[in-house]
Amino acid sequence: MSRKSRMSVSVVEKLIEQRRLFQDWLTKLAADVEGMPPHVVARVRNDYRARLDGVVTELGEHSDALRDALDEAQLRHDGLDAQQQAKKDELAELRLRRHVGEIDDDGFKQQSALLKQTIDSLARELAAAQRDIERYEEILELITAPDEPERRSEPELA
Repeated sequence: MSRKSRMSVSVVEKLIEQRRLFQDWLTKLAADVEGMPPHVVARVRNDYRARLDGVVTELGEHSDALRDALDEAQLRHDGLDAQQQAKKDELAELRLRRHVGEIDDDGFKQQSALLKQTIDSLARELAAAQRDIERYEEILELITAPDEPERRSEPELA
């Protein structure tokens, strides 16, 4: 993951948390405001909506960078997957050559240990790339999710 991508993800995660907070406050306002002057409730609700709209707008500004980061992570994953498959094929070929007697047991043990170590390292890198992909997809899904479902159902106060 590039430095720019990490910075974007960090900023976006903070914005998502702010969005969740404003949504929670709006939900609480819609649920229980008995005894409060309607004009005060409306003023506070409008403040939260304006702040939420600002956060949603800012989140939208990061979507292209996140899509780029997702594409980068997918390319990295695909490259690592191809490398890992090539090493697995090398190991299979090495086993076959040992089977037919071209390579002795000592040579096989030494070479197969190195290949297995490389395959394991690539598996860890693949897992990290997959986690990045899933995180970017999750963040992009959150960005495109409706910002405030209760807004459609709550009554407007004058």
